[in-house]
Amino acid sequence: MWHILPTEQWIDGGNVNSSLALAYFAKKFGGKATYIMSRFFPEYVLKYIKDVSENSINIIQAPNLELGVERDFYQYLLTLVRHDPDFKDFQPLWHAKFSGEYSTFLGDDLIECLDFIPDYIVLVLGAGSTLEGQAIPIKLKHNGIPKIVVPEHYDSSLLKMKGPNIQILNDHSKISKYGSKWFSNPPKGIPHYVIGPHFDEINPLLKKTVINEIDYVYRYGEKDWKEMSLMCYSHDLEIGNSSAANLFVSKQLAEKGNKVLTFIYEPFREFYHGHNIEAEEGTSDNKVLAKKGQKYKPQHL
Repeated sequence: MWHILPTEQWIDGGNVNSSLALAYFAKKFGGKATYIMSRFFPEYVLKYIKDVSENSINIIQAPNLELGVERDFYQYLLTLVRHDPDFKDFQPLWHAKFSGEYSTFLGDDLIECLDFIPDYIVLVLGAGSTLEGQAIPIKLKHNGIPKIVVPEHYDSSLLKMKGPNIQILNDHSKISKYGSKWFSNPPKGIPHYVIGPHFDEINPLLKKTVINEIDYVYRYGEKDWKEMSLMCYSHDLEIGNSSAANLFVSKQLAEKGNKVLTFIYEPFREFYHGHNIEAEEGTSDNKVLAKKGQKYKPQHL
């Protein structure tokens, strides 16, 4: 039986989901956690993290190092760990480099649970842990039958020139019947609000052999994921934006008779809906809000 001392301290960097995970373990084990985030995250997102985690995590926004959206905060994380005496006793968690390799046990467990062979495995590409740790083991187990599909936003089409075998499954955006004013607009400097995928480059720590296991890219637009998110929300399935992108693409493939495996990464977050933005009268946005009857309340850790 091992015990973590109250003086244990951890530091990491990334987006909302990882910050809440780190905050959870810091609170659980009585340690201290510091998290480095992009300067582009607005104050209402930072407040959300602090409120949900009950202030069990210290958030630092990286300065503008002119390296790119992701590289700015990861480089700042490295700088603090290596050179700042205030963080010399902090244990860094390099999830962006080793998370895929480490999480292969999840892929092995998933293989044992599946009672079918999927035609497609759909996942958005962020740090790459789902791809390397779960999708690829399933694909290899079934001799390459499942094809790996990565949904990519039109404003972050990063895979089109990467990997010799990657093909584009579609190159047009479906016209949505839903409005979009219910959703938050991304902060200035961020192309879209699907938190999880990298915005301006693929995770540079991903091995080429891992990237080359991707078979297809399926492009989607703003209205595509918003339609799926709002439709799920109206049926009490409150999912996050990356999960909505996965479900949008999975639905297109499943409607053609394919067996599809996909992933739900995160729940709906309060800040996903618009701040000081009212839905147009009579749109599907307002109908959903009227049906729900109350503002979403996040669950505390």
